[in-house]
Amino acid sequence: MQPFKSAVETIFERAREGLTMDELKELSNLTELASDEARRLSEVCSNLGCLVSMDGQSDGTKAGTFQHHDDVSTLLFALAHSFETVSTMASIGDSATYHLHERMAKHGEVKP
Repeated sequence: MQPFKSAVETIFERAREGLTMDELKELSNLTELASDEARRLSEVCSNLGCLVSMDGQSDGTKAGTFQHHDDVSTLLFALAHSFETVSTMASIGDSATYHLHERMAKHGEVKP
């Protein structure tokens, strides 16, 4: 269940007919921003993996990173929400692009 995505998509569907062309263009940028955010999240996950791996291999003093189940579950829930947000950004961006192109075609304008 993705309550955030569902809520944002519902709001977009109800508002889209009243959005201006400029507003649709702005929302269509969410697709690119989602790609940037996915890249950042990938880097964060990779760095966290290295941190946990190094901590697990260390015979000396451990940093204590994610050694308790509460820490791991909190991290995973935060990552799940972040990925849901990225998915929502991409979905709204794609939908805004589609409706923008649809309106432009209706008015005989060339796609950007």
